[in-house]
Amino acid sequence: MPKKVVNEEIIAKIIILRGLGYKIEDIADELGLSYGTVRYNLSLLRKKTIIENPYIVYNRFLSIINNIVLKEIFSELRARILKKEKENGGS
Repeated sequence: MPKKVVNEEIIAKIIILRGLGYKIEDIADELGLSYGTVRYNLSLLRKKTIIENPYIVYNRFLSIINNIVLKEIFSELRARILKKEKENGGS
């Protein structure tokens, strides 16, 4: 699979997984990307922080990461509420 530039949400997910200690191979498997694509996008991110103000770049990705985490939290919370309602007879 050729290397490609992915959207910022995918890059944010790569950052999250790297921060959790995932190897590049595992990130590629988790996100359905090639090893080369993950490495290429991490390289682009590094270059972007050199060209632009790194704080602005990382703050942008931090905002995206926060949105991803909040979506996951609210999704899990909703699933738990629905499960609880079902267990209580739908009330």
